[in-house]
Amino acid sequence: MTKLFRYGSLAILCVILQLFLLIAAIFLASTLPFVRLFLHLLTIICVFIQLNSDISPAYKLCWAVFMLIFPSYGGVFFLLFSKRHSVDSLHKKMSPFFSETSPVEHIEPEKGIQTYLSNAGFPLVSCADERYFGMGEDFYSEMIKQIENAKKYILLEFFIVSEGKIWQQTEQLLARKISEGVKVYLIIDDAGCLFVKPNGFEKRMKKLGIELRKFNPVTPCLTSRVGYRNHRKMVICDGEAAFCCGLNLSDEYMNIKEKYGRWKDSGVMVTGDGAVQFTQMFRNMWAYLSNDNSLAFTFDAQYEQKQLVQPFSDTPLDNQSVGLCTYLTLINSACKSICLTTPYLICSEEMLNALRSAALRGVKVRIITPHIPDKKTVFMLTRGFYGELLRAGVEIYEYTPGFIHAKSLLIDEETAVVGTINYDYRSMYLLFECGCVFYGGAVPKQLGIDFRQTISECIKITYDKLPKNNIFVELARGFLYLFAPLV
Repeated sequence: MTKLFRYGSLAILCVILQLFLLIAAIFLASTLPFVRLFLHLLTIICVFIQLNSDISPAYKLCWAVFMLIFPSYGGVFFLLFSKRHSVDSLHKKMSPFFSETSPVEHIEPEKGIQTYLSNAGFPLVSCADERYFGMGEDFYSEMIKQIENAKKYILLEFFIVSEGKIWQQTEQLLARKISEGVKVYLIIDDAGCLFVKPNGFEKRMKKLGIELRKFNPVTPCLTSRVGYRNHRKMVICDGEAAFCCGLNLSDEYMNIKEKYGRWKDSGVMVTGDGAVQFTQMFRNMWAYLSNDNSLAFTFDAQYEQKQLVQPFSDTPLDNQSVGLCTYLTLINSACKSICLTTPYLICSEEMLNALRSAALRGVKVRIITPHIPDKKTVFMLTRGFYGELLRAGVEIYEYTPGFIHAKSLLIDEETAVVGTINYDYRSMYLLFECGCVFYGGAVPKQLGIDFRQTISECIKITYDKLPKNNIFVELARGFLYLFAPLV
């Protein structure tokens, strides 16, 4: 009950109140003929502006429909909340902190995805060791082991830190490492943790000596920036071992608490120069949140580098959509097989065409999605794409033991991507994300084994067995499709 009266709840109430007052003010003003004419002209101008902008076609359609349905409100809301309006100021503020690159030796990329990511600022490097974890319990166990071994610093960045056994255990270990002289830095997303983090979290972190930064803090002011969240999840120990995953620090991710059946998630660990790359990603975000570019992390260990990897991050501020372009480039390069796992399958037109084209040219395309959803509206949208994909020859499986939250892509059993990026509009266009591409080595092999094992626990969806929905469900789904970029 006390959580209902926290600052976050009051901030949300203030935002709702401001939104209501804004709508009421526009409604009252539009009763005057000359004001209504001005608002309608403003909306028409904004429609032309956004149709000629460089944003995603899906967002153009969303805004165009909204403005045509609500001509009195559309232009005002577009000017206040459009992506371009809020992005420019954020990009200007963040750019100086994200321009510094990793000090490791870069490897000359070959054509294709390696060159694209290198040109986007994420060089091809080598790593000494790489591991894939197909369940949250396995990932967390190794993460704790590496934190135990840390001697200099521990860097943690998560979308959610939730009250429960997992955080209690993690906090106790971090407190002990601080007593041993290890520095601990923690980044959380403020909205992601708003109602789940432990009571008095900020004060407790300060008391324990954990350096804490909150990304995009929730404020009582009505602003479009609230949509931009830090969805990245990474842990780095001494710049020697780095973890990237789909998991958050919460009990359900490690199946301590059952929320949607058996929770399946995935993550990876890299060492050597791959870990240094992740350290640099964290350092850049920390520098921005602290408004201080002076913090530096040392890298002393020397490794025999073996495998080629390319850690990368994505930001909604540069109009590059690195995550989407990475997936599209790899899917379009597939010759034999594509194995994809995702909790949400809300395809953009480019992604839908890429998957269908791959299947039609003879590539074996298999997709695993949840059978037990965490969000019913998103699940309705996900199943809505099944028909078109199945007609093209894509195989779709639903994970029956529970909810699959893993985000992975395996191309031709040789190239793998594991990270935080969902196959939906929010991940591709609105969230800060991270991941890692693996070229050969252990991770693609381990991911392939895990994918086949997971399929054995799934039901296969066939076109002739797709449920026939009534007209009301189809209308609801059509409405959700239209505004899918905002879901």
